[in-house]
Amino acid sequence: MAGYRYTDGRMDISENPFYRIKARAHHNRAKLMELADAQELAGDPDDVSRALSCLINPRKRIAAEVAWFPGVSPTQVDVLLSMLKTPPILLSSAKNLPHPGIARANLLSAGLKRLDMEDRTPSSVAVWIMEISTSFECAEPDMLVLMINDDRVVSGFPEITDISAVRGELNERRRYFRSVIMSALGAMRESDRLEAIMKVVRSSTGDGTKLAPAVVFDMVDLYEVESKAPLARQEQKLQFLIARVRDAAEHNQSDADIANLMGGLMTDFRVWRHVVEPPHICARVRGLKSTRDAMLGAAAELESMLLSMGRLNLAETFSESLKKVFADDWELSYEPEKNQTTGGVSSETAGETPEKSSNYAGELILETDVEIISREKLRISSEFIEWHGRRWNVDSITRMRWGRIPDEGQDAYSVISHRVFWGDEVGWASMDFVNGRLYEKIVRGLWKAVGLKLLRRILAGLRDGNSCRFGAVTANDRGIELERHDGAEGGRVFCAWTDIVIMDKAGAFCIGKSGDSRLWVDFRYLEEDNINLLENAVRIRKKHGTPRLSGLLQG
Repeated sequence: MAGYRYTDGRMDISENPFYRIKARAHHNRAKLMELADAQELAGDPDDVSRALSCLINPRKRIAAEVAWFPGVSPTQVDVLLSMLKTPPILLSSAKNLPHPGIARANLLSAGLKRLDMEDRTPSSVAVWIMEISTSFECAEPDMLVLMINDDRVVSGFPEITDISAVRGELNERRRYFRSVIMSALGAMRESDRLEAIMKVVRSSTGDGTKLAPAVVFDMVDLYEVESKAPLARQEQKLQFLIARVRDAAEHNQSDADIANLMGGLMTDFRVWRHVVEPPHICARVRGLKSTRDAMLGAAAELESMLLSMGRLNLAETFSESLKKVFADDWELSYEPEKNQTTGGVSSETAGETPEKSSNYAGELILETDVEIISREKLRISSEFIEWHGRRWNVDSITRMRWGRIPDEGQDAYSVISHRVFWGDEVGWASMDFVNGRLYEKIVRGLWKAVGLKLLRRILAGLRDGNSCRFGAVTANDRGIELERHDGAEGGRVFCAWTDIVIMDKAGAFCIGKSGDSRLWVDFRYLEEDNINLLENAVRIRKKHGTPRLSGLLQG
């Protein structure tokens, strides 16, 4: 770390001067000097001196503040720093991360840097990249200035008045996040790297329908630059194969010979299409042309030539092959069951198979193909979930989430994709996809296999006198804590289930106390575990009127 420029915003949390001298953003000048003196005894005095110099200089300090945890309380900062000492795979599914913004992006980028190689699967890396990029996208310079100035008022440092300085540091963080992401991708096998990038691009652009976060565009631009040389070689080969098909047709070779050449051309087209797809999708949503457009133009010319020569069967075969390879249908698909109608599936029977499979223990509730990059089989039975090479015992699952990911550019109820999540005490799995029918089908399968069992375990624990944590509040069999929202008083108030009312809020389950608009709490479906289960229990209790939540076990 010696010689590191603390004025450079492209720093990891462990390289931050706050971290170096164990300081917090609210500490005043005297406290910073005291901490620096203590650290000089245990470390490199020159490095400690550089860190202190950065923190006591109001202008240099901005880089450290933006790369730290702006808007996060000192107590929570201590918790987040301790989380960095745990396996990163646990960090990504932690419940108490900061809200999307620069603090969350800083923490997750540190986690991605520390992610073990065996945990760097395409799906997991794609999730990390999406979390970092979407969190950074939520970093607003105006709000960031306010959060930093709140700490500066306490610490006695002059408030920031030039917002351009913060914008400059945000650009530095953007470059840093891009370098962390590219480093993580660079350590993966080529096929896994492409799969991870494609997952990110599909999810972040809504399958080519909206702009992605800036960090995702940066990632794809760098990927395109790095792929330029191999792509050029592939394109030269494609042009050569197109020329061979044209020459064979002009020299009146047989349809069988030409069809054989076209088969080889289509094989190369498939390989090339996967490589160029991420920059093509990003170019399309930005209203730009891509290399894929030019290559398709060359293929269209070949089709026109075959038509003009009267080779109608060959032209039709070539056209159909092109449609299969280049169809712009990125919506995730699955194989419909034989009893499924075009009008949809009823909630009582969706995805269920009445027979039991001899190959799998328990009743096989759902078996379907989920296509992200390549098709993978999802199996849900009464005793296990099998997905992505892992089998989860249903009884080991302790947490679930599912919900719709909103379109931030539209109103709060607009949806761009869906997410399903489950996990045990040490691991987790999640799926993001656009297909709403598939989402509902999988949720129904998970509810039947896992949700009901997990809810019964939670209710039985409440009945036996235990309490349960939902988000930041605690619930027991008689009621739940609500947060007070009346200004200075704050705090939490315990309310009986009989006094609870359900409030409408997009993307969240929100409950409050009847007759008191100041007491309420909301739970984001995609940020807190088992909120969907809590909502079901609260709604059913309200319908049946039982005073205790465990009263539902009698039904």
